[in-house]
Amino acid sequence: MLDAALGQLQLGPVEHVGSGAAALVKIRERSYDLFISDWFTKPVRGLQLLKFVRAEPALASVRFIISVPLSEPSGEVAAKEAGADGLLVEPHSLESLMATIRSVLRRDEQV
Repeated sequence: MLDAALGQLQLGPVEHVGSGAAALVKIRERSYDLFISDWFTKPVRGLQLLKFVRAEPALASVRFIISVPLSEPSGEVAAKEAGADGLLVEPHSLESLMATIRSVLRRDEQV
């Protein structure tokens, strides 16, 4: 679904990683414009990844969207407090994903 949304929005290139730990390695290797993370990545959770990104001065401006399961009602609040730029509540549709990405990217254009 993510590839479809990014393709329709003509965004790329896209890199996928299989875990939160792998994401931390990639984040340190190069710069990114946008991170999209799942809440339940392992062994590093999405919220931990978000907090790491926000704590690093070199990464502070990177846009971060996190996907939070409906079964984690406190997750939305925690993600917002940690500095998420966008929030998706699972299950979500392709349209919802695209709208969230557009909204986050538009905020940068308005600044």
